[in-house]
Amino acid sequence: MNHNVQLESDLLAPDEWIIDQNWSSYTLRDHATWTQLYDRMGVVLKNRICDEFFTGLDELGLASNEVVRFDSLSSKLKKATGWEYIAVSGYIPTEVFFHHLANRRFPSSRFMRDIEGLSYQELPDIFHDVYGHAPLLMHPVIADFIQAFGLAGIAAKSEAERTMLARLYWFTVEVGLVAHANGTRAYGAAIASSEKETLFALYDKSPNILKFDHVRIMRTPYSMYDLQETYFVINNMQDLLDLARDGFACVKDCDPGLPDIERGELIATDQVLQRGTGVYHQTLLQA
Repeated sequence: MNHNVQLESDLLAPDEWIIDQNWSSYTLRDHATWTQLYDRMGVVLKNRICDEFFTGLDELGLASNEVVRFDSLSSKLKKATGWEYIAVSGYIPTEVFFHHLANRRFPSSRFMRDIEGLSYQELPDIFHDVYGHAPLLMHPVIADFIQAFGLAGIAAKSEAERTMLARLYWFTVEVGLVAHANGTRAYGAAIASSEKETLFALYDKSPNILKFDHVRIMRTPYSMYDLQETYFVINNMQDLLDLARDGFACVKDCDPGLPDIERGELIATDQVLQRGTGVYHQTLLQA
């Protein structure tokens, strides 16, 4: 598989968005926060995350007592699936993000959240980007799936296609759920790095829980800075590769002229596993 994909546009220079992790600048407080999060999520995720997550975490051998070092993390990932981590400063343009994914480079924030954000962090920090994503980047299916997103994003012909791809990415890679013999489990990175979202997505009565439907997802806006009104459940990891087949040709299954489905709304074709009460988001609106 080609891991060196070029960006056609000359308006952006992807490598210019890469910064040095500057590991020595992390404070004792940063390391202590990392340790608390690492230990805390190890307990929270037991029997709540897909089996592949802890397998990958064990293989990575991340240190729990200090903020991760990208050079050692990348060394292990490259040997396993060809991925590496790069530090970037905050959000980067979508085109640049897709470019790095297409080349098996995962862009990560370098900042460490404050201790107040232990349960839930709105902006992605280094713990989310590494603890949430890296374990499954050790899994060949996820490794190929995320690169396929980058390739599809570069090849997208319109903003509508890029929006649909972004929604597929969010409802799988970030907040995806998967069926398990012992009940639904998480595999999305936003859930895996947040105690609050883990418990909310798996146990709270507020969100809708639906069987995975890629066309429905492409019409569904997501909440980037809050918990979701709706989560989607795949049958197994192989479903993701099926979704990515032929460069995410599945995007063509959705008519871009159809209106969006409002957050929290259910439609006739939904396969509902839980009809949410919507209480969480209703309370936010009333606050």
